[in-house]
Amino acid sequence: MAILNTGAGKKSKRGRKPSTIPRSETEQGKFILSKAVELFAKNGYSNSTMDDLCASTGLNKATLYYYYRSKSDLLFCIADSTISSALESTKGIDITSPSKALAELIERQVNWMQKNPEPPRVWIQESRFIPMILNKSQTKILREKRVRFTAVLTEVLDNGMSSGAFRKMDSAIIARSILATLNASLYWSPRNQTRQEIVDAVVDVFMHGVASNSEP
Repeated sequence: MAILNTGAGKKSKRGRKPSTIPRSETEQGKFILSKAVELFAKNGYSNSTMDDLCASTGLNKATLYYYYRSKSDLLFCIADSTISSALESTKGIDITSPSKALAELIERQVNWMQKNPEPPRVWIQESRFIPMILNKSQTKILREKRVRFTAVLTEVLDNGMSSGAFRKMDSAIIARSILATLNASLYWSPRNQTRQEIVDAVVDVFMHGVASNSEP
């Protein structure tokens, strides 16, 4: 992520310190990133070029490279923002109440992804190529954040199994199953269903399963 050159704390000629706001966080930087999200979601990362982004934004390459050093930096910012949003959505969840925590975690994940689906779609479709596209430092940052998010989900499941709220199962497998379903929900095109109905259906399946209690 490109950072404005602060001149090692030196003041500008007018006596003011230059801005230390990351260029990607400025209005222009956010605009460029939003267009990159649209482009990557539509065409895929490998089939998108900086020339395409120039056409989409109406900006020249010099301006694009002022805000982002490369196309891969754009992908990193999209992926990092997506995983950070997933982590943010877990804050404040009381993991000591497993059933309520799992339902709330699933609901929050589906809600934030459905509200702004394109960034997580880009992350999902490009995630397996991340180690080949990004540098080791960027890949490590994303991996650590993903591990932290998965750990929250796994802890909720383990607490539920320990307390008797959930059946004894392999929490790692269940966590991956939940994440796979959450990711797949981005591509659903349900007819005459609201986002809340989708959320309720996903929560119900994982909380109660599909078997009827009256099944012989």
